Amino acid sequence: MEEDLFLKREVLEKLRRRNEEEVLPFVEIFASHRKARKRCEKLQHEVQQLRNKTAELSGKNVGLMSALTRAQEENAKAKTSKENSAKVSRLQEELTEAHKKNVEVMEMASTANREKEKAKTELETTSNELKNAKAALKNLRDSCANLENELKTAQKAAEIAGAEVEARQEDKLTAIARVEELKKENQQLVERVMEMKMKEAEKMNEINELYEDLQRQKKASELKSIANEMNATASASMRGLSLDSSSSPGFGDSFAGSIPSREQFHCQANQGATHRVSFFRSGEILGTCGDDKRVALVNANSGQVSSYLEGALGSLLDLSFSPDDNFCLGCGTDKAIQLWELSSGRVRHRMTGHADKVVGVEFCRMDKQRAISCSHDRTIREWDLHKGICLTSTPCASNVNTVVYGDTSQFVLSGHLDGGVRIWDLRSRGGLPTNEKKAVHEQQVTSIQLLPNEREILTCGRDNVIRILDCRTLEVSAEFSASNFRVGTNWTNPSFSPNQSHIACGGADGAVFIWSATDRVLRTTLRKHNAVVATTAWSPSGLASCDKNGKCILWS
Repeated sequence: MEEDLFLKREVLEKLRRRNEEEVLPFVEIFASHRKARKRCEKLQHEVQQLRNKTAELSGKNVGLMSALTRAQEENAKAKTSKENSAKVSRLQEELTEAHKKNVEVMEMASTANREKEKAKTELETTSNELKNAKAALKNLRDSCANLENELKTAQKAAEIAGAEVEARQEDKLTAIARVEELKKENQQLVERVMEMKMKEAEKMNEINELYEDLQRQKKASELKSIANEMNATASASMRGLSLDSSSSPGFGDSFAGSIPSREQFHCQANQGATHRVSFFRSGEILGTCGDDKRVALVNANSGQVSSYLEGALGSLLDLSFSPDDNFCLGCGTDKAIQLWELSSGRVRHRMTGHADKVVGVEFCRMDKQRAISCSHDRTIREWDLHKGICLTSTPCASNVNTVVYGDTSQFVLSGHLDGGVRIWDLRSRGGLPTNEKKAVHEQQVTSIQLLPNEREILTCGRDNVIRILDCRTLEVSAEFSASNFRVGTNWTNPSFSPNQSHIACGGADGAVFIWSATDRVLRTTLRKHNAVVATTAWSPSGLASCDKNGKCILWS
């Protein structure tokens, strides 16, 4: 009802405004028309009076002319009569005055005629305006009738709309109730899915633990058989030979003296640039990642790509294998971290939370269910790999290029765009480093690696220098460089030989530089790459290097 009253008031207001715009302007025209008619009638009356007066004066003039004629006749008869002369003179004066009055009357009649014509013209104009006003009034009445019809139609439409609104309101209430039911069902389904995932994860953990137990048992039996063989061989040797232990080199000494010099194999691991290479702990498989959004798994003996790990949505910048060689972590420009199961190749978790590309990731050596990552969103995050969730997020003052666990799983070390290295306690929520060294490199730090002794770290910077720092004090103990050595990427990483005797790093000119770790002298330069060598990794199987064209070489 309120909407109907509102519509009626709105229509009446429109009619009132239209009346003001189209009727009121003619009121003055009607008033002026009435005044013109009154004036015309008055002028006609005055003209009639003047005509009557003219006729009267004309009659008098005729009488005077007759009298004058008679007087002239009498004057002719009696010229000597003074009375007749005086009478004639008087009559002539009266005739002159009558002529004057007649001229005035004629002028007044002419003026009256002009005013009459003018009034007639005004009357015709007013009549035309009146006709136009009548036509406009008719149009207004037609418009009012149309508006009344439209008002009736609008009222009917409003009634229909009101009914539809009521029906829609009922539908809305029904839909809201249905949505609430669906939300409850969805929540129940999510809870069921999470429960199923947790059960599946528990089963997978049980399977992994069982597999690890089997592996340990297998290794124990193999070691036992090897020990028995070695005992038998030792007994035979003791019986037949005399061994001089001080002059016989061991395996570590033999490896320490060997520097890779030849290409064992090469392969096209990635399509496009390769950004990181890493070995399994066993050294039998090496993995590479790059711009083709895949991790390539390469057999270190044959040089053949055995499989690919897929599912990333952007270029992969770093990868890490779990301590038991069962899982692989990869991160890159899609701002996410992928966790793959190596046995099946499927993605276990896709972990998101970083606001910019993720440039570094590493498994925890002490706990395979934890990992650390860094991003150009200036944060370092630790992850629970069992649940696929973020445990801690540490803000940094500068972009982080690389991160690694320290000598314990509670501390991490990070290299930054400002050339500094910082140590963070993951148990602290204050967001401040426990120790930092701001000028480790003159330009950004490209890589940090914890040495096998777990007391020192190896850093590389865009200032073309490689340094060894104490893991706790961050004091520099050694540095390596060469005149023609240039770091070619923002994530170039050097690598330490398994016996810690040599350091290898790729250069911008496609060469692989190898230094002695003891005397810091450049020992050799390997040249087989045709592009910037972005990454190296060293294992007992040999030295692996990859370049910006996706070429991977294993040196021995």
